[in-house]
Amino acid sequence: MDGQISYCGQPVTRCAKIIAWIGAIFALFAMLGNAYVKPEIAISAGISFAFFMLTLLGLRKEHPTWILISSIIMLIHALINAISVILLIYAAIALPEYIVKAFKTQKVTEEEAKEMARIACFIFAFLSFFVACFNAFAYKVFSNARKYYLQRGSYISPSILETV
Repeated sequence: MDGQISYCGQPVTRCAKIIAWIGAIFALFAMLGNAYVKPEIAISAGISFAFFMLTLLGLRKEHPTWILISSIIMLIHALINAISVILLIYAAIALPEYIVKAFKTQKVTEEEAKEMARIACFIFAFLSFFVACFNAFAYKVFSNARKYYLQRGSYISPSILETV
């Protein structure tokens, strides 16, 4: 492995490729599954898909700059998901009226609607927590893969002086 960091018993580059493929597949399914239901989730999933593909391309071409861009986006995405976890837990506890209205029908009482809204908020909070953890782990693996490529010297960055 010539001094390479390993995750889960695999070299960091192989682990980064596996994580990028898993992330791209999940983002693709989220994008296609939410295209008509929630377009804003589909747009977010599409952006994640694009950056997972950028990571795969950067890993294949051994281009650390592309990996850096995608890992920064993954970190930002993880922070956004962490904030949404906090907001969803707060929404489940405080339960504003507009959330309960979405669940209330003629057959569903006020208390049943509150309980359904609370459960929905906790489910979305759990899913956001899972995505935040996955993106944080992806950031760590991608940044270590980038460091490995830089230490190995497989990428020679173009110098400004060479173009003059």
